[in-house]
Order: sequence, then structure tokens, then C-alpha cells
Amino acid sequence: MSDLATNFQQEMERIYEEAKAFGYRPGRFLQMVRGRGGVATARRFLEQTGTSTGLATLNEHQRLDLTVEALVLKPEYASLFTKQERAIARERLAALDYTAPWDAAADNEASPRANRFVWEEGDVEITWPDGTHRDSKGANENGAAPSSEENEVSHVIENTPHDSELALDPAGVQRLMAIFHRRFPSSFTDQNYIDAERAYKLMAAERMRELIGKEILGGYIERGEYEQAKAAIIKSCGGSFRVSPTTRQSNNLLNQWDMRLLLNAPAQLMTGRLYDLLYGEGPFAQRFDAWVDVLATEKKPGVWPGATYFLMLHDPDAYIFIKPAQFGFFLKHTGLDQAWPVRPDAATYMRFLAAARQLLSSLASLGARDMIDTQSFIWTVHYYAERLAWIFQSNPDYYNLPGALNELDEIDWVVRQNAGDIHIGDIVYLWEAGANAGIVAVAHALTEVANLPPNEREQPFYRDATRFSGTEPRVMLRIDQVLSERLFRSDIANDSKLAAMAILKNAQGTNFRLTAEENTRLASLISDHQADDDVPGHIEIEADSLANWQASIQTSHPLVRRLAIDYPKWLEQTFGKHILFHGLENQRFSVFAYNQRIQRGRFNQVEGLYVWLPRLEQELLNLLQNGLSSQHSLSKRLRQGVPGYRFVVNTDTDYELLQEVTKRFVGQMVQANSERQDNIAPAFSIRGIDKPTRVIDEGKDQFVPKMHASDDTAFWRIHFPRELWEEARRIGVVGIDWPMDSNNQSVQRFKRIKIGDRVIVYLRGAFIASAGVVTRPYYDIRVGSENGATIFGGQ
Repeated sequence: MSDLATNFQQEMERIYEEAKAFGYRPGRFLQMVRGRGGVATARRFLEQTGTSTGLATLNEHQRLDLTVEALVLKPEYASLFTKQERAIARERLAALDYTAPWDAAADNEASPRANRFVWEEGDVEITWPDGTHRDSKGANENGAAPSSEENEVSHVIENTPHDSELALDPAGVQRLMAIFHRRFPSSFTDQNYIDAERAYKLMAAERMRELIGKEILGGYIERGEYEQAKAAIIKSCGGSFRVSPTTRQSNNLLNQWDMRLLLNAPAQLMTGRLYDLLYGEGPFAQRFDAWVDVLATEKKPGVWPGATYFLMLHDPDAYIFIKPAQFGFFLKHTGLDQAWPVRPDAATYMRFLAAARQLLSSLASLGARDMIDTQSFIWTVHYYAERLAWIFQSNPDYYNLPGALNELDEIDWVVRQNAGDIHIGDIVYLWEAGANAGIVAVAHALTEVANLPPNEREQPFYRDATRFSGTEPRVMLRIDQVLSERLFRSDIANDSKLAAMAILKNAQGTNFRLTAEENTRLASLISDHQADDDVPGHIEIEADSLANWQASIQTSHPLVRRLAIDYPKWLEQTFGKHILFHGLENQRFSVFAYNQRIQRGRFNQVEGLYVWLPRLEQELLNLLQNGLSSQHSLSKRLRQGVPGYRFVVNTDTDYELLQEVTKRFVGQMVQANSERQDNIAPAFSIRGIDKPTRVIDEGKDQFVPKMHASDDTAFWRIHFPRELWEEARRIGVVGIDWPMDSNNQSVQRFKRIKIGDRVIVYLRGAFIASAGVVTRPYYDIRVGSENGATIFGGQ
């Protein structure tokens, strides 16, 4: 390393030290600097699109002088970076209205905007959003002048320097097409493609028209119902759609970060600007930039997804939806790899639109129809082009993996094999060895592999610390999903597409590479295997009644079709008010007795009714085992650390056994609850247990002086802002400031809190404020809530 690079690395490490002074500790950044080197880390940051968390945090603290971008612009380090890289850094800071004081060249070096996409002087043929071909002046084949919206494209073209043609690299497009073809052999007519990508987006577009069509959204504005309009706008961004008789697909175009910008936008301004964007008559550039102004903030200027989502669903023939990482990948691999602004603007969007229309023209031979197909193509090739998939194995004698997953969102994993093949973004399935071997979580690599010491956060989970004490190759993993039910080795081995996995053939090792086919199948198996975090009140299906839910069940098994009707009816007739049946999405259900979940189940499309039974006493276990239609119908299962059994109901005899087991189990609960108190209240209020606890029973208040935890009661500690505690205590609600659909593990743990669980409220500042009992499952107080506009300031 040169002296200059060494100095740069030292300054990169000083960023961390100085940030600690005001409470910001970017640990992952420091690991990357020490593992990859300062210059390489800086280049990695400059290659990324969008606003990084670090940049946003330093902007919040008004310390943009500590950013990587500002450091890159120091004159003494100019030789370490290209002009293009320095221009990217300059533009990012400019988007935050900041100029580094040492950046004397700010006015002299050209912005990367100047050479992004340019057209050759003369009559260059352009494909317009309406599918017609026009010259560089905007005239069509008949010489007709462009419309006002078409003039926006013409304005972009005429005001772009004419140094070279805007043209996709044909070889690059062909390489991307080959990747797409490997995933979907029949390309855009492949039924798997339609089910996975196209169908749900068309349905989402129809849902958007139903919720915020021109007349509907205009009606909200006319009546001044801006909060209702905002709720409809938010609702149009989600949804789960049945795309085939056997498949439901969620609308995942916007992630939790994208949604936060919409959730935090002022209702009236948001409604008016979105109406103008979609249905207004003024110049498109003005309408687009005005919409961006609603979403973009100083902390989060990167709002490309939210800025373009509604456009594509509103008119997929004309507009494309842009995710920075995916679209940047497309530009890079088709010869148009240029920097582009963090904050969207109409001129850049129209350039991107022109590039997307060229891609659509190239894809026409594969059957591509519109921008939905174009966007789906870009997403697919980005996802499958460079990401590898791995199984990382943990030995329970040395490391408490379930414990770490319960506490940590990120884990530093020791890599003793294949270190040179594991890269940022790779998918990682976490496997725990031992008697209950199987997959317990899904993660992805946040960093490259680097020589690092053990992370102090993981010390409590080392069962043999000597095996992790030294500096050795490690990769940081972000936990994306903790499986509510472990996917056991036996289930994987019985799948014909996974039977040849390396870890099944020889389990001696710490990581194992998966083939693309194994990764696809494993992801599908996990999705099908996992029961939803099915808390009634939030993820019940959209059906308005039990009858609608029952009608939605898809199965080729005659018994399953009958049980979807008979089992809920039998429960009601047998137990009355003591038991509740909740139908959920994806053909799943939960059964509750005395506010405790006693069964989870799924009506399988082929094999039968799957039921998970917790804590079977030996008498009940013997009853089942002696009467099973098949020895394979009952198997041990571990869900969220709770042992139980999966019972597959395939015959009428199996169904009679299920009824008998349920009778005995509920009977035991009735007796236990009767012994505890004469009058069982259906729910407790979250109040301090230092006072009698108020409950509501048929409209009357009662005081129950004692609270008894059931066998499956969970205990939780929730960290809560001190300044909001008085309001929380008064109304009996605690929460976390994350979007509902976030994959953050704090949110996933929050979803597991159920009625009857105990909560310890721990205020920031190191003391316990209160304890209480959960009376209602988690829900989003910002959307569809009677008090969402007022509770905690609407936050």
C-alpha cells in the first residue's frame, strides 16, 4: 500500500472515531475499511446507488464533512480516484446542499450529469411512450407535432449534448437475455414467469385503479378527505393476489424503506401532488418534480421507487418503475453505466425511459409486451446474475445459533472454506447441525470476506469461545428471515430436487455452495413450509367472512375440501365461545382457546390437512400413534423453540383422531382455567401489574386482582422512548417505529408477541417502567386505525 493510500485509510478509520463522539458507531463501515482497505471501501460506496444509511445519519448530525464522499474530494487524494468517482461524490453532497470546504474544484470539474445519455445530432429515431417513432424534434411519421407530454422527451433530447448515440450494447443485452432465459425457458410467455412476475403486477395495477382512480381520488380531494385518500394510496401499494389456483403473490415492489416515505408524507400535499402526477394536464416535468418534492427529504433524497411506482401501474405502456440497484445493474451491463442523481428529476427519468424503451424493443422477440415486462426482466437478471447461494453450518456444541438469531440482526460468520467465492449480496441459509439438524434462518452477505477479530456482541452465544477467539476470515451476515419452524434435514432429503445437496452427502464442513436450481427450490420450500406469523386481526385474509375464506381454499384432496367446511363448524358446535377459529392467507388457520393458540394448520393443495400440535402429553401422543392411518402422518416439529408435532390428516380416521385430541386438549384447558378463576376474562389491558388489572367483559368493567401465565406464555422486553411513555401508559399501547412489512428481525420478533404474553417496558435510560399483559395482536397505528392520526403524534 502506498503512503498516500495508507494516509487515506487512516482518515477513513478516523471517521469512525469522530462519529463515536456524537453516538454514531458505524461498525460495519469500520470492518469494511480494515478488511478491504480504505480506497477499495470508498470505491465500493461510490459504486452503490441511492443514499446510504451512513450518509443520511451524518447529514442528520450535520457532519457531512465526515462522509466518505467528502474525504474522496480532498485535493491530496485526487490521484487515488477517477474524475468520474470524484464527480459522483460531489453530486451526492450537492444533493444534500453541501460543498466540502476543501473542494476547490467544485466549479471546475464537470458533473457526471453532462455525459449520461446523449444523442447524435440530426434526425435520430426515438421510440416514444405511445409506441410511435419520432425524430429528434418530436415529429411523427406524418410530420405531426408532439403533444405537451411528448414535448418533455423532446426537451430532454434537445438539451442533451450530442457527443455519441444513446444505444444499448447489443452484446450486453444478449448476455442479460441468456440469464433471463435460464430462469424462464419460455421467456415472457413462460407460465412460471407470468405467475411469479407479471400477473400480480397487473392485479396491483387494477387494485390501484379501484382504490385511487381519477374519479375516486378526485372525490377525496373534493370532499377534503385527505387522510382517507392517504390510507387508500398506502393500501394501493400492498396486497396479496391469487395469480393461479395454487399460488398467491404479494405486491413487493416497494420495500419498508420506500413505504416509510409515503407513510410520513403530509396527507393533503401527498394526495394533491399524486393526483396531478397521474391525472394532471400540466407539463410532465413539473408534475414529476413536484411529486418528488413530497417524498424527498434532506435525510433521504433517494426516492426513485416511490417516485415511479404509481406511474408504471397507472400506465404500464408508457412508464417504467425504477429501483436504483436493479436499474443501475441494467445500465452497467448494457454500456450506459453512468452516474445518476440520488434525488430523482424528470430529465433523468425521461432518459431512463428512453433506455427502457430500447430494451423493450430488443425484448419484443421474446414476447415482451410493456414496461411491466421490461421492469420484470431487469429485476430478474439482476437477482440471478451475480448472487450465489450457500448453506452455512453451525455446530450447537460450539455456538448458540438460535440464541443469536433471537437477539441479533447481524452476525459475523467465520469462513474457513470458499472465502474467495463468497461476495456481498450472496444468499445464505443458516443450518444448525445435531439431532435436529436443519435450516433455521435465511440471510445475505453484507460484506466481503475479511480477516477480522470476533465481534463482542456475539460473545454470549459462544459455547466454546476458544474456537472463535482469533482473527480469521469472517463475513458479516444480515438476517433476513428467522424460520418460525425449522426446516429439518429429513424434509429436505425427501425432496427430489434437493436430495443431491452437498451438505446431505457429506456434512463435514462449514459452508456449502448451492446450485441455482437448489437455491430456487429451497426458497420455494421454505416459503411453503413456514406458517405465517398468524396473529388474528392483522394478517387475516381479505375475505369478509368465513364462507369467503372457505371458498378460497384450493385443493385436489376431497377430504381437505370437506374439512375446510366441517372443522370450523365442529369446533363451534363442540366448544362454543371457548374457542375461536381464524382463517388466514395462504390456506392457513389458527385455533385459539382462552386467548392461547392451541393449533396452527394449513389446508394443503395435494396431501391433506397439516396441523401443528404443541406439548402433547403422553396419553394423547399414544392415542395418536395407535390410530394413525400411516406412520408418516405424525412427526416431531420445533417451532420458535417450542417442541410439538405435525399431524397430517389424510383420512376420515385421522380426522376422528384430530377431533378426539382437540376435545381432550381443550377439556384440560377448561379445567385449568376454572381452577384459576371463576370468571375468565377474554383479554387483559396493558397496565402496570402493581395495580388491579382492568378487563372488559360484555361491556362491563371488572377487576381481576391476579394474573396467571399459561404454559406457552412468552415474556418480552420492549425498549421504548422515555418521552412517549406517559401517553403509552395512559392508552395502553406500546410500539416500534418500523413499517409492518419490514424484514428487520426486531419487527419479526414483534410479530411473534401474542395475546396473553407478558411485556416488560424498558425505558431508554436504563430502568424498567412497567409490566403488562398483551390484549391485542400487533397492528399498524398509522393506517386504518381509529386513533392512528393522534397516537404518538401519528408516528
